[in-house]
Amino acid sequence: MDDLGAAKTSEWTEELTYRLVNHRYEHMLPTLITTNLPTAELRTALGDRVASRLAEMTERVILTGSDRRRTAPAI
Repeated sequence: MDDLGAAKTSEWTEELTYRLVNHRYEHMLPTLITTNLPTAELRTALGDRVASRLAEMTERVILTGSDRRRTAPAI
């Protein structure tokens, strides 16, 4: 799941995200998730149900470094 929490929040996106995360949680499927949001903002954006499952099923890895999308490509 790329850039989780970036979509405009609506009941539909919240329900869809919950169903996807819950399915993977219940079936213990490996899931790679990326987000730019800190944990507290992710909980606000996705809701407690999704955040709770993510906290239990994931190992948090913080990547550091410059944003490659904002640097000029090497020529």
